[in-house]
Parts: sequence; structure tokens; C-alpha cells
Amino acid sequence: MKRLKTIIIICLILVGVVITHAFLVYRGITAQIEPLINGQSLSLDDGLLVEEMATAKVVLVDINRQIKRLSYYRFLPVLRGLYLDTSNVFLALEKILEDGQSLEQELKQQNNEEGMLASVLANADQGGIGSSFTRISLLLSSLNSDFKILETSLANLSNQRILQFAQSDIENIHQKINQYYQQLGVAVDLMDVFPYFVGYPEPVTYLLLFQNNHEIRATGGFIGSYGLITIDQGQLVNLFIDDIYHLDSEVIGELEIEPPQPIRDYLGVQFWYMRDANWYPDWPTSAKKVMEFYQLEGGTEKLAGVIAITPDVVGDLIALTGDLLLEDVLYQADDFTETLQYEVEQNYSNLGLSHWDRKDVIDRLAKVILDEIFSMSPTEALAIVGILSDRLASKDILLYLENQEAQRFVMDKQWDGSIRSTDKDYLMVVDSNMAALKTNQYIDRQLTYKVFEYNDGLYGQLYIDYQHGGDFAWDSTRYRTYTRVYVPLGAKLVDQRGAMVDDRNPAIGSFDVYEENDKTVFGAFIAIEPGQTGRLELLYKLPEDYQDYTLYYQRQPGLADSVAMTYFDQLLYSGKPVGDLLIPKF
Repeated sequence: MKRLKTIIIICLILVGVVITHAFLVYRGITAQIEPLINGQSLSLDDGLLVEEMATAKVVLVDINRQIKRLSYYRFLPVLRGLYLDTSNVFLALEKILEDGQSLEQELKQQNNEEGMLASVLANADQGGIGSSFTRISLLLSSLNSDFKILETSLANLSNQRILQFAQSDIENIHQKINQYYQQLGVAVDLMDVFPYFVGYPEPVTYLLLFQNNHEIRATGGFIGSYGLITIDQGQLVNLFIDDIYHLDSEVIGELEIEPPQPIRDYLGVQFWYMRDANWYPDWPTSAKKVMEFYQLEGGTEKLAGVIAITPDVVGDLIALTGDLLLEDVLYQADDFTETLQYEVEQNYSNLGLSHWDRKDVIDRLAKVILDEIFSMSPTEALAIVGILSDRLASKDILLYLENQEAQRFVMDKQWDGSIRSTDKDYLMVVDSNMAALKTNQYIDRQLTYKVFEYNDGLYGQLYIDYQHGGDFAWDSTRYRTYTRVYVPLGAKLVDQRGAMVDDRNPAIGSFDVYEENDKTVFGAFIAIEPGQTGRLELLYKLPEDYQDYTLYYQRQPGLADSVAMTYFDQLLYSGKPVGDLLIPKF
């Protein structure tokens, strides 16, 4: 009995020592990582990074030395996991700082007056692209592996019961480390095609499209402005942005291309121009059509591809670069779209500008923002990678590239905005604002999709509910949309409600039914008055029974829908997806 008490006391003492060390480990983790995750003192420009990394590494080496003194804990079953996870965390941190120092030194060697990126690419010729560029690529890859080990170790550490007192803080750090890991992963993957993107070895010119999601179209918004950007070996050598109507007006009376029927019927236009060329939800199809129109309307440049963005992307960049004061107008991240919209639609005359010149401010804004971006330090550039990665995932940025290898990379990352091919159930709902001003900023669209079984197979029932929260104003009117529903090829429309012939015609309309991109498409027009609601309802028979049912939901770029999906009355999903969804039945 006495011996048992002695063993218990020894165990309690050991546990006490472990808890004390665990607390010290916790404080060590937060002390070392918090400055990193908060972006403190991580600029190549201030000359402090090398010194601070070296200091941090000394501290980590000392902590690792202390941890090794506790190596006997690994022989205790209860404490083995804690010891190993703690050891792995600090070993990973030490490796991150080691690789970080190497990367920083490599980048610093390449930093010159012309910019780091230009220097790295220029020096590539001296030893092939495999010199500085490859060293940077390998160091990024090593850092990515380091962060993966740290992310896994932190995840394991947060599950240790003995660290319950610090679990929320460790989990918070774990989430931020995981975010860095994801961003580094994108950067590593990008290195394979990075030279092409930034104009190496030859300059590249991209066609830019500014899609306003307050006036939604199939690929994200109405193309109010377009531009050209030329990059040569990492240097921005030319940027031009203009009102899309300026280009279209050059060919009025000369270019007479018949538009898709809904554009003719609901926009009331006889001919098709570049501003309406992003009609197809499949972005590669729309991008090629836009390029075709650009050439037909007078463009002579050899285009490397098309880049489309929504104003939300610009808002994110302003949040990073800081508020912009231009011509006595303050542009901020939170209300960038609204401010710009007011300036180019309402306030331009007060500034002495003509209707023709009202969008010139977009060109000036873009140049200021891009100048900031191209002069950023590597650490700030990593934040740009995060913004671009998030917005590519949410389809607020869409890419189409002529280079096959680069386009294959874009497709592998699902940044190409293509209609997805799948052998599962599939749903995509696409609104196209038909001459309804910037009304989409006031529209709440909710999708409810139900799958159920009837006598002869599976059926899908879809409700598309609209709530108009706006009024009649300079930027809002009744909402008019031609809405398309993309479903599996071979689906049969059984019943439908809500379609209209026109907003001024009380007659009941019907859905168009056709095939596109290996999908069956149901399309109809509907209008909703300010302050009112509207609904489109479809019932269709699915072409297969889908024994192992899974739904692929593809989100329309530019919209943030509320979505609810049920299978045999079982809720599969409810929320506001920021990207596509793959939802199994259980």
C-alpha cells in the first residue's frame, strides 16, 4: 500500500512537471509565432528581418535543447504523445526560421532599383532559369513542407488533454498557420508557370475585364470597362483602361452580329457587342468570345489571355495598400464599389467631366494600386497571394490563358471558371441582369433544392426565391433577369412556375429548354418590383437514379446565394457557399 502511494505521488509530481513545461511550451509557441502571424517586423525594407530571425532561432535552439532534456517522457505512454508533438512543433519552427533566413538572403541579393522580380528573372539567363529562380522555388517548397509539419503538429498538440487550458489559443494559431500553409502551397505550385505569367522570356499582354457584380451577368457581372496590361520580365510596362462603350461605339453600323435570343428579347438590342460577350457561364467560352469581339472591334495586340475581376477584388487590395485619396475622393475597402459607382454614374458632372470621360478615374485608380503592388516587399507579396488565392476560389477572379501549360495549371486549380463535368447530380443557377441598372446589390437570391423519389425514378424540385430590398433610384429599378438552370444532361422538365413573357406583359411565360456544355439548360425571364418578392419553380426528372447520390453545386461568380439542399427530406447543406460544393447524401 505504501509503495502504491509512493508511485501515485511520483506520478503526480511528474504530471505537475509536465503541466509546468506544457505551460512554458504554450508561452513559447505564442511568443515565437504571434509576431509572425501578425505580420510584425517582416519587411525586407526595414533591415531588421535577418537580425530578428537570428535572435528567434537562438531562442528556439535553446528551447529545443531544453525539450531534449525531457526526452525520458517519451517512454511514458501517457506523456509520449505530448512530448513528441511539442518537440515537433519547435523543430518545425526552427526549420521554418532556417529556411526563412535562406529565402530572405536570396531575395535580398536580388533586390535592386529595378525591383526584385525583374532581377530574379534577368539573372535567370546567367545560369538558366535554374539559378536564383530555382533556388527561390526550392526554398518556397521547403518552407511549405515546414509549415505542413508545423500545422500537423499543432493540430495534434491542440488535442492533448493536458493542454486544455491553452486549447483555444493553440487552435487559433493552428488556423493561421494552416492559412499560411495554403498560401505557400499556391505560391509553390505557381512557380512552374510563374515566368510565363510575368512576361519571361517574352512580354505578355492580357485583356482585362472589369465585371460589375451589382449588375450581374453569367461570369460575374456586366463588363463596364476593359483594359490592357503588358508585363515584361516582371515589370509593368503598360496599362490602359477604358469605358467598354468607347470600343463598342467604333463599330456601330459596321459590325452586325446577331446576339443570343434573350439578349435580343430582354435587352432590346439588335446586334451583339463586346460588352455583352460574357454571356456563357462557361468562362473559357465567354473569354474566347470576348477576345473574338476585341479583335473584331479593332484590337490588334497579341493577347496572352483574359483576366476578369469584380470590384470586390479591388476592395481587398485597397485594404492591403491603404485608403486611396484621388481627386478629393476617398476610396476605402468597405465601400469601394458604391463610391466608384456614384462617381462614374452621378458625380462626374460636378467634377467638370463629360459622360464620355466619366470612367477615366478607373484607369488612374488602377495605376496607383498596381504601382503599390509591384513595389511591395516579399512578405507583403505573400499577402497578395492570399487575396488572389481566395478570390480565385470564389471566382471573383477568372483566368483564361492562351499558353496551354499555363491554362492546364489554371484548370487543375479550378480557376478557369469552366462548367464542371461530373457523373453526379449537378446544379448551377445563373442570373443575367437584363437592363436593370445596378439592382443586384439590393437583391437577395435564395435557392432551395429538393431531391426525392417517385414511381419512375429521382426528381429534382428547385425554388429560386428573389427578395428585392431596393427602390426606384439612380442605381436601382425593377429587377429583370433571364435565369438559366444547368442540370444533368438528359433531365426532363415536368412542371414549371413563375416565368414571365416580359415585365410589362401579364401573360404567363415558359422555360426555354436546350443543351449546352453537356448539360440540360432551363431558361426563363422574371421581373421583381422594388420591395417585392418573386419565385421561379421547376420540377424535373433526373436522368439517373444515382444510387450513391452526390450533388455538385456550382456557384455563379459574383453572387452570394443562400442555399439549402435536401435529399429524401434529409438536409444536406444550408448556408452561403463561397465556392463550389460537392455534397454526398450522408
